Amino acid sequence: NDLSDWLYKYKKNIKLFVTAAHDEHKSIVNGDYAYTDQEVKCLGFPRHDRLINENKKQILIMPTWRKNITPPLDANLKRKYSEKFVETKYFEMYNGLLNHKDVLNKAKELGYNIKFVIHPILKEQISDFKGNEIVEIVHPDHVAYFKLFNESSLLITDYSSVAFDFAYLRKPVIYFQFDKEEFHGKHLSKGYFDYEKHGFGPVKSTLEDVAAEIVKTLDNGCKLSDFYRERIDQFFVYSDQKNSERVYNEIKKMTH
Repeated sequence: NDLSDWLYKYKKNIKLFVTAAHDEHKSIVNGDYAYTDQEVKCLGFPRHDRLINENKKQILIMPTWRKNITPPLDANLKRKYSEKFVETKYFEMYNGLLNHKDVLNKAKELGYNIKFVIHPILKEQISDFKGNEIVEIVHPDHVAYFKLFNESSLLITDYSSVAFDFAYLRKPVIYFQFDKEEFHGKHLSKGYFDYEKHGFGPVKSTLEDVAAEIVKTLDNGCKLSDFYRERIDQFFVYSDQKNSERVYNEIKKMTH
């Protein structure tokens, strides 16, 4: 997404801006961020060095948050539980997915479990979601994200950047985007990344379509198609587990 308003040079003055993809690098240098190649370097993300395939029969559902449905902060800057959250389309869609008969039956048949991880900003609403024998509702404060990525065979997300980390492992991603116009209108401005043109998996906008796609992917043994593998391979500059080393060496240069 376009985060130039937040990361603008004359607001943040970042000395080293690390990127992991050619298009990402280009979008920052040529965008409204006011940085140049001096500060923006394509080195790969150090956190990606911890990503190793340790696949279990596990499906990960991990959406991002929305400004327009987030409970307000109280006087102590803590978010309170909102009773209106259950009336949102966001709740309706994800709760519907967690209880979708076709998905649960297929997961049970093939021995998969499902982990649903709400975004930390929406964690006060975690009690609204109910687990079952297949679905575990995971509190975001109690997880190591890289471990979830390593151990899961399939990710369902919406616009979250977790899709990049998961795709880095060359594993299948499904995007569930039931509110695209609203999201880009009220939450984050659209950036260079177009999910249909550049995404690492199919984009679905209805509950029935996303459920059918999950069932199809499970039947296929959660194999990443050659089409999306090629996209991922072209997207990331490095897949060598030396990202930390490159960033470290760049920081060392800055201190001399």
